[in-house]
Amino acid sequence: MRIPRFAFVLMLLLIVGLSSGLVVVRARSNAQGPVLLVTLTLPNSDLSWQCALSMNGHQNGFCSGGMDVKKRGFLEFGIQFLARQGDKIALGIRRQFLPLSPNGGSFTFSTADLENLPIEQYELEPGQKLQIDIEGLGKAELTGELLDHMPVLPLAPHGTLDPAQDELRMISPLLLRGREAIIDLDHGSATGTGKDVAVWIYAPGVGRLILSAENFQGAVKGQVSQSRIDFEIGGRQYQLLAGAPITRAQDVWVQFDPNFQSSESPGGAIGWAKLDYLLGKQATPD
Repeated sequence: MRIPRFAFVLMLLLIVGLSSGLVVVRARSNAQGPVLLVTLTLPNSDLSWQCALSMNGHQNGFCSGGMDVKKRGFLEFGIQFLARQGDKIALGIRRQFLPLSPNGGSFTFSTADLENLPIEQYELEPGQKLQIDIEGLGKAELTGELLDHMPVLPLAPHGTLDPAQDELRMISPLLLRGREAIIDLDHGSATGTGKDVAVWIYAPGVGRLILSAENFQGAVKGQVSQSRIDFEIGGRQYQLLAGAPITRAQDVWVQFDPNFQSSESPGGAIGWAKLDYLLGKQATPD
C-alpha cells in the first residue's frame, strides 16, 4: 500500500516529537536542583536531624535545631550553605553538646544560641558520608541529597503538615496585635513534643510569647484554628499565625510578657523548652 509523501513526513515528525518528549522527561527526572537536603545521624544512636538548604542565595540557606539526646544531654546544631563548585558543596557548621548534669535539669534552645559559637567549614559531596566531630558526643555522620525544590517544611522534609501527638510547632510565626505585626520571624521555627513542653518567640522591645498545651499561671486561653491562634490580653486582640498547623490540641494557653528582655538574643529568637524552666521554676543545669 502506498503512503502519500506528506503523510509519511508527518508520521516521522510525530515520532521525532515523541522521542524528544521522552528525552526531556528523563532529563528532568535526573536534574540536580538548587536545594541540598542534609541528614545528621548521631553516633551510637538512631536519632537523626534533617534540614533542606537553599543554594540559590535567596533564602533558607541556613537552618539550626536542637536535639534531646535522652539521658545524655542536648545537642545544638546549625548549618549554613557557603558555596558550590561542581559536586563539592562548602558548608559552615556550628555545634555544641551540653551534657546532662548529675542532678538533671532542662534545656532551652534558640537560634541565637549558635551565634557565639565558632563556625567550621566542611566540604560535602552528595551521596557521600562526612564525619563530624562533636565534643562530648563522638563522631556524627552527615550526608547530603540534591532536591529540585524546597520542601514545605524545610526542617521536616518528609513530614506531613499534621502535627504529631502532644507536639507544638511554630514555623515562620507572625504575631499580630490588632492589625499591627509586632513579631515576624519569617525564617524561624521551633518544635517541642510532650505535655510539659512549651514553645516561645521573642523580639526586643516587644516581649516574649509562651505557648503551651498545659494551663499555667498568668496564661490566657487561645482558640486554635489550624495554623492560627486567637487570644485576648488586656482587652486587646492578638493573632498568632504560622506557616503550618501548630498543634492537634483544641485549646492552648498563651502568656505574653511585653516587659521581658533578653541580653542573649538582641535580634529576636524562637525556641522550645520545658514549661517549668521558662516560668523560672527549674534551675538552669550546670
